[in-house]
Amino acid sequence: MSTLTIRAVAERAIAAYLGTLAAVGITPPTVRARQYAGQISIVRTGEQTAANAAFRLTDGTARIAAVTAISLWGEFVHLWDNSASMRDLHTLADALADVNDRATWTTTTATA
Repeated sequence: MSTLTIRAVAERAIAAYLGTLAAVGITPPTVRARQYAGQISIVRTGEQTAANAAFRLTDGTARIAAVTAISLWGEFVHLWDNSASMRDLHTLADALADVNDRATWTTTTATA
């Protein structure tokens, strides 16, 4: 496990989550990490619209990638809100990155 800061882990997870949704053709919601007075919070809007779009995807592989990313992201935010260990946050950020890699590879391969 690397020695990323908590903010870097959050930014990595956010990038993977948004990248997966974009790769499968879903308009990504607005997600940002903000720091104020030493506390980092995750601000999210538009996630329900993205989730609805994920379930309407007709391509099975794209649907699985999108729904998996949404599920992992929900777990990441839940653990974040409950001050989980860096190890748990790293694990979920890694899983989100893997889903993003698969979604990007699948959509790139399908269009090639």
